[in-house]
Amino acid sequence: MEEDLLKSKIPDVHSLYKKGEFNKAYQISEEISNKYINNSYVQNLHGVVCIALNNWETAKNCFIKALKIKNNSPEAYSNLGLSYLNLGNLEDALKNFLSAIEIKSDYASPHNNILKILTYFDSKNNNNQYVLANNQIKNIKFDYSEKKFIKNSEIINFYKEAFNIVHKNLSNVETSETQIYRHNSIDLNCSRHFRIFNEFNAIPKFCFDCFKVSVEAKTVLDLMKLYFVFDKLYPDQKYSRKLMIESRQDVSGNYKGFIYCSNVEEGENIQIKLKKILINNIGNDCSISLKRGCSEFSLKYPSYKKASKNKNEMMSYDKTWEQKEEIIDNKIYNSRSKKDKIYPSLNGYFLRDILVMRNWLIYAKEIGDNSYIEA
Repeated sequence: MEEDLLKSKIPDVHSLYKKGEFNKAYQISEEISNKYINNSYVQNLHGVVCIALNNWETAKNCFIKALKIKNNSPEAYSNLGLSYLNLGNLEDALKNFLSAIEIKSDYASPHNNILKILTYFDSKNNNNQYVLANNQIKNIKFDYSEKKFIKNSEIINFYKEAFNIVHKNLSNVETSETQIYRHNSIDLNCSRHFRIFNEFNAIPKFCFDCFKVSVEAKTVLDLMKLYFVFDKLYPDQKYSRKLMIESRQDVSGNYKGFIYCSNVEEGENIQIKLKKILINNIGNDCSISLKRGCSEFSLKYPSYKKASKNKNEMMSYDKTWEQKEEIIDNKIYNSRSKKDKIYPSLNGYFLRDILVMRNWLIYAKEIGDNSYIEA
Protein backbone atom coordinates (compact mmCIF):
# COMPACT_ATOMS: atom_id res chain seq x y z
CA MET A 1 0.00 0.00 0.00
CA GLU A 2 2.76 2.43 0.96
CA GLU A 3 4.79 1.55 -2.13
CA ASP A 4 1.73 2.18 -4.32
CA LEU A 5 1.30 5.58 -2.68
CA LEU A 6 4.93 6.47 -3.36
CA LYS A 7 4.73 5.30 -6.96
CA SER A 8 1.71 7.53 -7.55
CA LYS A 9 3.11 10.60 -5.80
CA ILE A 10 6.59 10.73 -7.36
CA PRO A 11 5.29 11.10 -10.95
CA ASP A 12 3.03 13.91 -9.73
CA VAL A 13 6.03 15.76 -8.32
CA HIS A 14 7.96 15.27 -11.55
CA SER A 15 5.04 16.46 -13.66
CA LEU A 16 4.42 19.60 -11.62
CA TYR A 17 8.16 20.36 -11.49
CA LYS A 18 8.48 20.14 -15.28
CA LYS A 19 5.52 22.50 -15.64
CA GLY A 20 7.23 24.98 -13.31
CA GLU A 21 4.53 24.56 -10.66
CA PHE A 22 7.09 24.47 -7.88
CA ASN A 23 4.78 25.39 -5.01
CA LYS A 24 2.34 22.62 -5.92
CA ALA A 25 5.21 20.18 -6.33
CA TYR A 26 6.50 21.21 -2.91
CA GLN A 27 3.22 20.32 -1.19
CA ILE A 28 3.48 16.73 -2.43
CA SER A 29 7.25 16.31 -2.05
CA GLU A 30 7.10 17.60 1.54
CA GLU A 31 4.36 15.12 2.34
CA ILE A 32 6.27 12.10 1.04
CA SER A 33 9.62 13.28 2.46
CA ASN A 34 8.05 13.37 5.94
CA LYS A 35 6.52 9.95 5.43
CA TYR A 36 9.52 8.22 3.83
CA ILE A 37 12.34 9.63 5.92
CA ASN A 38 14.67 6.70 5.14
CA ASN A 39 14.28 6.92 1.37
CA SER A 40 17.31 8.64 -0.18
CA TYR A 41 15.60 9.29 -3.51
CA VAL A 42 12.60 10.95 -1.85
CA GLN A 43 14.79 13.18 0.31
CA ASN A 44 16.81 14.23 -2.74
CA LEU A 45 13.65 14.87 -4.74
CA HIS A 46 12.20 17.13 -2.05
CA GLY A 47 15.51 18.96 -1.89
CA VAL A 48 15.45 19.56 -5.65
CA VAL A 49 11.99 21.10 -5.36
CA CYS A 50 13.25 23.27 -2.51
CA ILE A 51 16.12 24.46 -4.72
CA ALA A 52 13.61 25.49 -7.39
CA LEU A 53 11.84 27.57 -4.72
CA ASN A 54 15.13 29.04 -3.41
CA ASN A 55 14.49 27.35 -0.05
CA TRP A 56 18.21 26.80 0.45
CA GLU A 57 18.30 25.82 4.13
CA THR A 58 15.53 23.24 3.77
CA ALA A 59 17.18 21.92 0.61
CA LYS A 60 20.52 21.54 2.41
CA ASN A 61 18.94 19.47 5.17
CA CYS A 62 17.24 17.22 2.63
CA PHE A 63 20.50 16.43 0.85
CA ILE A 64 22.32 15.79 4.11
CA LYS A 65 19.58 13.28 5.00
CA ALA A 66 19.84 11.68 1.55
CA LEU A 67 23.60 11.24 1.90
CA LYS A 68 23.29 9.70 5.37
CA ILE A 69 21.05 7.07 3.80
CA LYS A 70 23.10 6.64 0.61
CA ASN A 71 26.55 8.20 0.75
CA ASN A 72 27.54 7.57 -2.86
CA SER A 73 24.89 9.66 -4.63
CA PRO A 74 26.54 12.15 -7.02
CA GLU A 75 23.22 13.97 -7.44
CA ALA A 76 22.87 14.56 -3.69
CA TYR A 77 26.47 15.82 -3.42
CA SER A 78 25.97 18.15 -6.37
CA ASN A 79 22.69 19.49 -5.00
CA LEU A 80 24.18 19.91 -1.54
CA GLY A 81 26.98 21.93 -3.11
CA LEU A 82 24.44 24.19 -4.80
CA SER A 83 22.66 24.69 -1.47
CA TYR A 84 25.89 25.63 0.31
CA LEU A 85 26.73 27.97 -2.56
CA ASN A 86 23.54 29.95 -2.04
CA LEU A 87 23.94 29.89 1.73
CA GLY A 88 27.34 31.59 1.41
CA ASN A 89 29.51 28.58 2.30
CA LEU A 90 31.81 28.42 -0.73
CA GLU A 91 34.36 26.02 0.76
CA ASP A 92 31.73 23.35 1.45
CA ALA A 93 30.06 24.06 -1.88
CA LEU A 94 33.28 23.35 -3.76
CA LYS A 95 33.98 20.28 -1.60
CA ASN A 96 30.61 18.73 -2.47
CA PHE A 97 30.87 19.54 -6.18
CA LEU A 98 34.24 17.79 -6.19
CA SER A 99 32.75 14.79 -4.35
CA ALA A 100 30.08 14.48 -7.04
CA ILE A 101 32.74 14.50 -9.77
CA GLU A 102 34.77 11.83 -7.97
CA ILE A 103 31.78 9.49 -8.08
CA LYS A 104 30.61 10.44 -11.58
CA SER A 105 33.43 11.99 -13.60
CA ASP A 106 31.26 13.04 -16.57
CA TYR A 107 28.60 14.78 -14.45
CA ALA A 108 28.11 18.14 -16.20
CA SER A 109 26.30 20.11 -13.50
CA PRO A 110 28.91 19.95 -10.68
CA HIS A 111 31.68 20.23 -13.27
CA ASN A 112 30.26 23.54 -14.54
CA ASN A 113 29.66 24.74 -11.00
CA ILE A 114 33.30 24.02 -10.11
CA LEU A 115 34.41 26.11 -13.08
CA LYS A 116 32.06 28.95 -12.08
CA ILE A 117 32.92 28.97 -8.37
CA LEU A 118 36.62 29.32 -9.16
CA THR A 119 35.90 32.65 -10.89
CA TYR A 120 34.83 34.22 -7.59
CA PHE A 121 36.34 31.99 -4.88
CA ASP A 122 40.08 31.84 -4.28
CA SER A 123 40.43 28.25 -3.12
CA LYS A 124 43.71 27.13 -1.51
CA ASN A 125 43.04 23.45 -2.22
CA ASN A 126 46.00 22.89 -4.55
CA ASN A 127 45.63 19.13 -4.20
CA ASN A 128 42.79 19.30 -6.71
CA GLN A 129 43.54 19.50 -10.43
CA TYR A 130 40.75 21.99 -11.13
CA VAL A 131 42.09 24.39 -8.52
CA LEU A 132 45.68 23.79 -9.54
CA ALA A 133 45.00 24.53 -13.21
CA ASN A 134 42.90 27.56 -12.32
CA ASN A 135 45.64 29.01 -10.12
CA GLN A 136 48.29 28.46 -12.78
CA ILE A 137 46.16 30.24 -15.38
CA LYS A 138 45.63 33.12 -12.96
CA ASN A 139 49.41 33.50 -12.77
CA ILE A 140 49.87 33.98 -16.52
CA LYS A 141 51.27 37.43 -17.29
CA PHE A 142 49.66 39.51 -20.03
CA ASP A 143 51.00 42.97 -20.80
CA TYR A 144 47.77 44.95 -21.02
CA SER A 145 47.35 48.72 -21.19
CA GLU A 146 44.30 50.80 -22.13
CA LYS A 147 46.57 52.81 -24.42
CA LYS A 148 48.33 49.94 -26.23
CA PHE A 149 47.18 48.05 -29.31
CA ILE A 150 46.74 44.32 -28.63
CA LYS A 151 48.50 42.24 -31.26
CA ASN A 152 46.98 39.04 -32.63
CA SER A 153 50.18 37.19 -31.72
CA GLU A 154 49.78 38.22 -28.06
CA ILE A 155 46.31 36.69 -27.98
CA ILE A 156 47.48 33.47 -29.64
CA ASN A 157 50.44 33.13 -27.26
CA PHE A 158 48.25 33.72 -24.21
CA TYR A 159 45.72 31.13 -25.31
CA LYS A 160 48.39 28.55 -26.12
CA GLU A 161 50.04 28.99 -22.72
CA ALA A 162 46.72 28.75 -20.92
CA PHE A 163 45.51 25.76 -22.91
CA ASN A 164 48.76 23.90 -22.27
CA ILE A 165 48.03 24.29 -18.55
CA VAL A 166 44.54 22.86 -19.08
CA HIS A 167 45.86 19.92 -21.09
CA LYS A 168 48.58 19.18 -18.56
CA ASN A 169 46.24 19.11 -15.56
CA LEU A 170 42.85 18.13 -17.01
CA SER A 171 43.35 16.50 -20.39
CA ASN A 172 39.70 15.60 -20.99
CA VAL A 173 37.96 18.58 -19.44
CA GLU A 174 35.52 20.68 -21.48
CA THR A 175 32.35 22.72 -21.10
CA SER A 176 29.34 23.49 -23.26
CA GLU A 177 29.31 27.08 -21.98
CA THR A 178 29.92 29.86 -24.54
CA GLN A 179 29.73 32.99 -22.40
CA ILE A 180 32.29 34.64 -20.11
CA TYR A 181 31.10 36.83 -17.24
CA ARG A 182 32.43 39.40 -14.86
CA HIS A 183 29.75 39.89 -12.20
CA ASN A 184 28.97 42.39 -9.51
CA SER A 185 26.74 41.21 -6.63
CA ILE A 186 23.41 42.36 -8.15
CA ASP A 187 20.98 39.55 -8.90
CA LEU A 188 19.41 40.31 -12.29
CA ASN A 189 17.14 37.25 -11.85
CA CYS A 190 16.97 36.72 -15.62
CA SER A 191 15.46 33.21 -15.44
CA ARG A 192 12.40 34.61 -13.66
CA HIS A 193 12.05 37.47 -16.15
CA PHE A 194 12.33 35.20 -19.18
CA ARG A 195 9.73 32.83 -17.78
CA ILE A 196 7.26 35.72 -17.48
CA PHE A 197 8.05 36.81 -21.03
CA ASN A 198 7.92 33.32 -22.51
CA GLU A 199 4.57 32.49 -20.94
CA PHE A 200 2.77 35.81 -21.36
CA ASN A 201 4.78 37.96 -23.82
CA ALA A 202 5.06 40.36 -20.90
CA ILE A 203 8.27 42.23 -20.17
CA PRO A 204 8.86 42.41 -16.38
CA LYS A 205 8.98 45.83 -14.76
CA PHE A 206 12.56 45.25 -13.59
CA CYS A 207 13.71 45.00 -17.20
CA PHE A 208 12.62 48.55 -18.01
CA ASP A 209 15.57 49.77 -15.93
CA CYS A 210 18.09 47.40 -17.48
CA PHE A 211 20.39 48.92 -20.10
CA LYS A 212 23.45 47.57 -21.85
CA VAL A 213 26.35 48.95 -23.78
CA SER A 214 26.71 46.54 -26.67
CA VAL A 215 29.95 45.88 -28.54
CA GLU A 216 30.15 43.81 -31.73
CA ALA A 217 33.52 42.43 -32.76
CA LYS A 218 34.30 41.30 -36.31
CA THR A 219 36.52 38.31 -35.57
CA VAL A 220 37.07 35.78 -32.82
CA LEU A 221 40.49 37.31 -32.12
CA ASP A 222 38.85 40.69 -31.57
CA LEU A 223 36.42 39.02 -29.15
CA MET A 224 39.40 37.58 -27.29
CA LYS A 225 40.99 41.05 -27.19
CA LEU A 226 37.72 42.37 -25.79
CA TYR A 227 38.09 39.78 -23.03
CA PHE A 228 41.14 41.66 -21.69
CA VAL A 229 39.44 45.02 -22.09
CA PHE A 230 36.41 43.87 -20.11
CA ASP A 231 38.48 42.15 -17.43
CA LYS A 232 40.44 45.34 -16.69
CA LEU A 233 37.73 47.94 -17.34
CA TYR A 234 35.97 47.87 -13.96
CA PRO A 235 38.20 45.98 -11.48
CA ASP A 236 35.79 46.93 -8.67
CA GLN A 237 33.05 45.07 -10.60
CA LYS A 238 30.83 48.17 -10.56
CA TYR A 239 29.14 46.97 -13.75
CA SER A 240 28.52 43.36 -14.80
CA ARG A 241 29.97 42.36 -18.18
CA LYS A 242 29.44 39.47 -20.56
CA LEU A 243 31.22 38.18 -23.67
CA MET A 244 29.56 35.69 -26.01
CA ILE A 245 29.18 34.15 -29.41
CA GLU A 246 25.75 34.61 -30.97
CA SER A 247 23.72 31.42 -31.36
CA ARG A 248 20.18 32.85 -31.48
CA GLN A 249 18.66 32.39 -34.94
CA ASP A 250 16.79 35.68 -35.14
CA VAL A 251 19.60 37.88 -33.76
CA SER A 252 22.30 39.28 -36.03
CA GLY A 253 26.04 39.38 -35.35
CA ASN A 254 28.56 36.75 -34.27
CA TYR A 255 30.79 38.09 -31.48
CA LYS A 256 29.42 40.33 -28.75
CA GLY A 257 30.19 41.98 -25.44
CA PHE A 258 27.76 43.66 -23.05
CA ILE A 259 28.17 45.96 -20.08
CA TYR A 260 25.02 46.25 -17.95
CA CYS A 261 23.83 49.39 -16.17
CA SER A 262 20.61 50.78 -14.72
CA ASN A 263 20.03 54.05 -16.60
CA VAL A 264 20.80 55.89 -19.83
CA GLU A 265 23.25 58.35 -18.24
CA GLU A 266 25.43 55.53 -16.94
CA GLY A 267 25.29 53.82 -20.30
CA GLU A 268 26.38 56.92 -22.20
CA ASN A 269 29.31 57.48 -19.85
CA ILE A 270 30.41 53.84 -20.24
CA GLN A 271 30.04 54.14 -24.00
CA ILE A 272 32.28 57.21 -24.20
CA LYS A 273 34.96 55.65 -21.99
CA LEU A 274 34.87 52.30 -23.76
CA LYS A 275 35.01 53.74 -27.26
CA LYS A 276 38.38 55.41 -26.59
CA ILE A 277 39.81 52.20 -25.14
CA LEU A 278 38.57 50.06 -28.03
CA ILE A 279 40.20 52.35 -30.59
CA ASN A 280 43.51 52.00 -28.75
CA ASN A 281 43.29 48.26 -28.03
CA ILE A 282 41.50 46.86 -31.08
CA GLY A 283 41.16 49.65 -33.66
CA ASN A 284 38.01 50.81 -35.42
CA ASP A 285 36.63 47.34 -36.17
CA CYS A 286 34.19 47.20 -33.24
CA SER A 287 30.75 48.80 -33.30
CA ILE A 288 29.35 50.11 -30.01
CA SER A 289 25.80 51.08 -29.07
CA LEU A 290 23.48 51.62 -26.11
CA LYS A 291 20.30 49.58 -25.91
CA ARG A 292 17.71 48.58 -23.35
CA GLY A 293 17.26 45.02 -22.17
CA CYS A 294 17.38 41.68 -23.92
CA SER A 295 17.18 41.19 -27.68
CA GLU A 296 14.39 38.63 -27.32
CA PHE A 297 12.13 41.32 -25.87
CA SER A 298 12.92 43.70 -28.73
CA LEU A 299 11.99 41.09 -31.33
CA LYS A 300 8.46 41.10 -29.93
CA TYR A 301 8.39 44.82 -29.05
CA PRO A 302 10.83 46.69 -31.35
CA SER A 303 10.43 50.02 -29.54
CA TYR A 304 11.54 48.47 -26.23
CA LYS A 305 15.25 48.53 -27.09
CA LYS A 306 15.41 52.31 -27.60
CA ALA A 307 17.49 54.07 -24.93
CA SER A 308 16.94 57.81 -24.54
CA LYS A 309 17.31 60.45 -21.83
CA ASN A 310 13.83 61.55 -22.79
CA LYS A 311 11.62 58.92 -21.14
CA ASN A 312 8.70 59.90 -23.35
CA GLU A 313 10.64 58.47 -26.31
CA MET A 314 10.96 55.06 -24.69
CA MET A 315 8.42 52.25 -24.39
CA SER A 316 6.65 52.27 -21.01
CA TYR A 317 5.78 49.33 -18.77
CA ASP A 318 2.28 47.96 -19.28
CA LYS A 319 0.73 47.89 -15.81
CA THR A 320 -1.56 45.01 -16.78
CA TRP A 321 1.60 42.90 -16.83
CA GLU A 322 1.81 43.13 -13.03
CA GLN A 323 -0.80 40.38 -12.82
CA LYS A 324 1.29 38.16 -15.10
CA GLU A 325 4.34 38.69 -12.91
CA GLU A 326 2.32 37.79 -9.82
CA ILE A 327 1.09 34.55 -11.43
CA ILE A 328 4.66 33.40 -12.06
CA ASP A 329 5.92 34.53 -8.64
CA ASN A 330 3.20 32.48 -6.97
CA LYS A 331 4.47 29.42 -8.82
CA ILE A 332 8.19 29.83 -8.18
CA TYR A 333 8.37 31.40 -4.71
CA ASN A 334 7.00 30.69 -1.25
CA SER A 335 7.44 32.19 2.23
CA ARG A 336 10.86 30.57 2.61
CA SER A 337 12.25 31.75 -0.72
CA LYS A 338 15.53 33.67 -0.66
CA LYS A 339 17.34 35.54 -3.39
CA ASP A 340 20.06 33.72 -5.30
CA LYS A 341 23.49 34.45 -3.87
CA ILE A 342 25.50 36.37 -6.48
CA TYR A 343 29.22 36.70 -5.85
CA PRO A 344 31.34 39.44 -7.43
CA SER A 345 33.94 38.04 -9.81
CA LEU A 346 37.61 38.01 -8.96
CA ASN A 347 39.95 39.85 -11.31
CA GLY A 348 42.17 37.98 -13.72
CA TYR A 349 42.02 34.88 -15.91
CA PHE A 350 40.36 31.57 -15.10
CA LEU A 351 40.12 27.96 -16.19
CA ARG A 352 36.50 28.44 -17.20
CA ASP A 353 37.44 31.36 -19.48
CA ILE A 354 39.93 29.24 -21.41
CA LEU A 355 37.45 26.40 -21.93
CA VAL A 356 34.87 28.90 -23.20
CA MET A 357 37.46 30.41 -25.54
CA ARG A 358 38.02 26.96 -27.00
CA ASN A 359 34.31 26.89 -27.85
CA TRP A 360 34.64 30.34 -29.44
CA LEU A 361 37.40 29.00 -31.69
CA ILE A 362 35.28 25.98 -32.67
CA TYR A 363 32.44 28.38 -33.54
CA ALA A 364 34.82 30.57 -35.55
CA LYS A 365 35.87 27.57 -37.62
CA GLU A 366 32.24 26.61 -38.23
CA ILE A 367 31.31 30.07 -39.59
CA GLY A 368 34.47 30.43 -41.69
CA ASP A 369 36.33 32.93 -39.51
CA ASN A 370 39.99 32.02 -40.06
CA SER A 371 41.49 35.00 -38.24
CA TYR A 372 43.00 32.77 -35.55
CA ILE A 373 44.70 30.62 -38.21
CA GLU A 374 46.02 33.56 -40.22
CA ALA A 375 47.46 35.34 -37.17
